[in-house]
Amino acid sequence: MATFRDRLDKIVVVNTFDSFYRLIDDRFSTSRDLVQMLDDNGQEIDKHSKIREYILKFHFPTIDDDEILSIQSDKISAFDLITEEEIISIFEDCKNDKSPGPDEPTMGIIKEIFFDNKSLFINLLNLCLYKGIFPKVWKRETNVALIPKSGKDLRLPNNYRPICLLPVWGKVLDKILAQRLSYFLEQNNKFHDLQFGFRKDRNTSLALYEVINTITTNKNNNLLTAIISLDISNAFNSVRWSDIIRILFEEEGSCLFPILFSLIADRLLRDLNTDDKIKVIMFPDDIVILTADLAIYRFSESTKIPLDKVSLWAENRRLKINPLKSVYTVFTRKLTRRLQILFQQSNIKSSSQIKYLGIFIDNKLSLIPHLNYLKEKSLKLQNKLIRFCRTTFGVKPEEVKEIYLRVTERILMYGSEIWYRNTAIMNRKILSLQRNALRNITKTYKTVSTLSIQVRAGIPPLDLSIKFHQEKFRLIKLKTDILINNELLIANNVNVPPPRVPPWRGRRIFWNIEQSNVNMKNESNFNYYTDGSKIDGRTVVVLLYLGEEKRSKLSLLD
Repeated sequence: MATFRDRLDKIVVVNTFDSFYRLIDDRFSTSRDLVQMLDDNGQEIDKHSKIREYILKFHFPTIDDDEILSIQSDKISAFDLITEEEIISIFEDCKNDKSPGPDEPTMGIIKEIFFDNKSLFINLLNLCLYKGIFPKVWKRETNVALIPKSGKDLRLPNNYRPICLLPVWGKVLDKILAQRLSYFLEQNNKFHDLQFGFRKDRNTSLALYEVINTITTNKNNNLLTAIISLDISNAFNSVRWSDIIRILFEEEGSCLFPILFSLIADRLLRDLNTDDKIKVIMFPDDIVILTADLAIYRFSESTKIPLDKVSLWAENRRLKINPLKSVYTVFTRKLTRRLQILFQQSNIKSSSQIKYLGIFIDNKLSLIPHLNYLKEKSLKLQNKLIRFCRTTFGVKPEEVKEIYLRVTERILMYGSEIWYRNTAIMNRKILSLQRNALRNITKTYKTVSTLSIQVRAGIPPLDLSIKFHQEKFRLIKLKTDILINNELLIANNVNVPPPRVPPWRGRRIFWNIEQSNVNMKNESNFNYYTDGSKIDGRTVVVLLYLGEEKRSKLSLLD
């Protein structure tokens, strides 16, 4: 008979981040009966099937766009054919064992079909591209699971997250089209610089940096800053296809979501970011308006123009701004008067802090409230884990360490390149958060010092890891020179951007050390480096060869 420890070991070793999360997750089961709701007319919906249908219609509204057919293009576009390298690059970003859609084959099976008959596979996708069709059978989803959002009012349809599985064949074609569309739009500068998300090198960190840097710059110029956060309800599924197609005609491009929504957002960003005191940032459907002024009372007037433009933009495209998630904050040490900021005839609520992209930004810009949020979140996770991490039984320390490195530490370090300040108070709070997590690994007493726990666990201090992460962000992303150990690192010497090669022109370079002219007998020329990290269960090792036997120059464009 298997012991409780054997069961825990099996859970963690076989599937660390699936079954284990099922044990510690407190959310409702997806099979639980749905809560009664009120429809748009105030009528109560009590039948399970009706509630489910109402939620799905909210998330996937029926869009009547008869005019789409009338604006179809009669132009014949010459597309570059889909290539073998392009498909392989798609496969490399997909896991083999992901759950399949109604077509049942997993990504691993689709890969085997491709490598067994590449020409048939490539010709099929090229035919779809040439005909301009996306087969309906590749878009047919299975049953939709409605996942309730934790801590939300489940009587509201927007507090459910619908998840469905699509056919893997369709995912391959979808990724190819999205990759090509992104390349075209980026190469032709069709995206505004302040449009973040779903873009290469335009992630959450840069969006957060833009917000914090704008507030800091205004403060240095003796200006106050007001930030208004607006959330578009169900943006991707509500936008009209006719609007997208018109923009594509003007841009001479082609299409796919959510990249397509960025085209809609681009018009708003270009219209609003013309005033030096107004900055609008989108990621991707979250709108943030930053306005600067000399006095607090002026914000009631200075925010009218950008808010009216956003309202008109949303109305023309049948998009709805969620008033419950709209909030504003004025960055000042003391709010001397209460502001009235209106949007679509409704007051936007005021708050001393705003949550943007998972980071709490307070009106004093101390960012301590975010650390308090991390403390609460970390303690909840550790309290769940401790049930399976007892001193004499439970999950082995090696597995708990793996969970810390891949889950807990990533939660604590998210956005740290933006919110971290090298102060004694912040470092003390950060080390306190790490200490609670590491005690589950080391099984030590409360009286043991934090430094001893870190050494015993074999994990560096979290504040040092964050400092390294922040310096790396400044050097690579912000292209700022940094000083390390009295040595100046020049950003331009480190950041060598690779040539932007079209997806269909990618090249794979294979090198076999046994077939090369490298002298393997002289082992002194070889150095092996590894940090112990693993990919697909295998340890990554870098081989560095220092020798003069053979030199070759390779170009990605050759």
